[in-house]
Amino acid sequence: MKILITVDCGISTLNEIAFVKNLGMYTIITYHHEPHYEGVTNADAIINPKIYNSKYPFKNITSCVVSLNYAIFNVQLL
Repeated sequence: MKILITVDCGISTLNEIAFVKNLGMYTIITYHHEPHYEGVTNADAIINPKIYNSKYPFKNITSCVVSLNYAIFNVQLL
């Protein structure tokens, strides 16, 4: 399986994510800004503490911390 993981970009790149998904890649977007809900990408996963239904308690972290937390989670799965 091929995976594309973005850090602090990709939340509104509809065409680019669609292109990558057509190549058969799984897409994960890590982001920390409040997204504009019109035109949010159709990624397989969006990891963002400011997304409307997030229960994450620390809303003001950077994308580096979002991505680091994602990496730590994945290492713990190994």
